[in-house]
Amino acid sequence: MDRQQAIEDKDGNLLSEPKEILERWAQYVEELYNDNRDSANNDLGNLETCSISETEIKSIIEKLTRNKATGSDNIPAEFLQILAR
Repeated sequence: MDRQQAIEDKDGNLLSEPKEILERWAQYVEELYNDNRDSANNDLGNLETCSISETEIKSIIEKLTRNKATGSDNIPAEFLQILAR
């Protein structure tokens, strides 16, 4: 069964060519993670700072219970424990 895939570009035009689809996804992700905030408008002076050490984070991750259902983030504890090594 040959499955046809298509997505829309910014103007609503249908893209069906794999190269066009890939380019549109790249454009979408770039726009999604592009930080356009004006740093002058950010009021960081009133924020409290909290420092958490890497050691504290690793210790907490090591204590996570294994073989349990994932939370709302769908990240299993075992995955985090492997990354924390």
